[in-house]
Amino acid sequence: MQNLTEYLAHLKEQHLQAIAAETVSLSSIMNVPIIKDRSGASKEMLLKRSMKIFTDFADSLASQTYDLKQTESLRKYMEGNKTQSNSDSFRPSDLVFLYALQRKVLRKFLPTYTNDLQVALGILDELEALNLRSQQIGISVLLKSARETSEALTRSNTFLTAILENLPNMIFVKDADELRFVRLNKAGEELLGFSITDLLGKNDYDFFPKEQADFFVENDRAVLEDGKLIDIPEEPIQTRHQGERWLHTKKIPLAGIDGKPAYLLGISEDITEKKKKDDALNELNQELEAFSYSISHDLRAPLRAMNGYAQILEEEHAAELSEEATRLLNAIRHNSKKMGTLIDELLTFSRLGRKEIKRSAIDMTELIEGVIGELNTERPHHAQILYKNLHPLIADYGLIHQVLYNLLSNALKYSSRESSPRIEITSKIEGNLIIYTVKDNGVGFNMKYIDKLFGVFQRLHNSDEFEGVGVGLAIVKRVIKRHGGNVWATGEVNHGAAFCFSVPFS
Repeated sequence: MQNLTEYLAHLKEQHLQAIAAETVSLSSIMNVPIIKDRSGASKEMLLKRSMKIFTDFADSLASQTYDLKQTESLRKYMEGNKTQSNSDSFRPSDLVFLYALQRKVLRKFLPTYTNDLQVALGILDELEALNLRSQQIGISVLLKSARETSEALTRSNTFLTAILENLPNMIFVKDADELRFVRLNKAGEELLGFSITDLLGKNDYDFFPKEQADFFVENDRAVLEDGKLIDIPEEPIQTRHQGERWLHTKKIPLAGIDGKPAYLLGISEDITEKKKKDDALNELNQELEAFSYSISHDLRAPLRAMNGYAQILEEEHAAELSEEATRLLNAIRHNSKKMGTLIDELLTFSRLGRKEIKRSAIDMTELIEGVIGELNTERPHHAQILYKNLHPLIADYGLIHQVLYNLLSNALKYSSRESSPRIEITSKIEGNLIIYTVKDNGVGFNMKYIDKLFGVFQRLHNSDEFEGVGVGLAIVKRVIKRHGGNVWATGEVNHGAAFCFSVPFS
């Protein structure tokens, strides 16, 4: 390589800029990727880049490190192209174009170095030998890179397969064209009772009743057409060995190279046992509500009779009754009235479980004013009630009226012993929730008993201190829960309390 090495040194010293200009010009025509511009670089930048490449080439031959540097250069170049999927990605044919470009440039500048034909032929022979060696290096690097890529893909696929096969939920994949199964994990095989080999290349109609298959396919097509995830909270599926099971399924479109859905991914959780428990609990709740309603009605008649007889005795035989007898009759009537209030509260509570929620726009400021008017008539007080610009709400008017009535009634009751009772009603927005707060400066409560506060018949104060049966806050909780919201409270003994409830915007 003596002649070629000296020739390259001559070009580097005497014609480097001309070599670079010719290389850039030809590389654009021949579309050689190692030299051509990939990012709209200026001509000046391309010339500098080409000059560096040629200088490195000449220096590596002179220092006898060409093979090593060539190998490293190709390896780095291909590493940078592994993540590219466009037409600029590296191809084996690029090496051929690269060496053809190199040959054209070096032949063109031979007359600047020698007029001796034998010397010129010797340089070209050495260049051909070098190119042959370079191609062998390139092929070796390509093969090694391909092998490493293949091994990396195998490791990646093995890892992903291990994850899929050990997930407790069923994972399945269908092709977008005919919705035929192309993948099913172990959990899916155990649930359905079919192996992947049974399902491979087949669709839902090959395994499930037509009605179920129609339902599955309809949802699959909707996912693929809309290009969005679909969440199916409950769907029945007929399995091979376990009969009918219930699934919570999410379906997601998977895009292909062209960006269009190529596959459908499904993730299904078996919720059969959870559904059985939920159904049993709902049935039990319905029975309890019906029982409560029935008992409440059945108690009304004897209670009404007891109160009526006590009133007759008091009114028609007052002169014959002793002072103690009169006191006992008053106690009977007072407690029968209290029992009637308890029954009314129980009936209200039981009806809440069955009442249909009819949502409408509610002006909460207007509603609060109405509730305050009712309470002013029913319960004279000297409390200062503050409210201003409350956020409107979409909810059941009658039920929210009941919530505010109960909370305001409690606030008036438990602040009634204060010299200057004060009640403040506010609202605010947090995320997708509207939060309302009713705050008073009354007797408050011990936070240690917060868990009992919203339970039925749970009272934190003696009935001798404050009247009530312990159902009002339970009603508040049930109403707000049925609206998809939440209730909570904070308080401190002798320093007031704040009761809050949240309701979603929709």
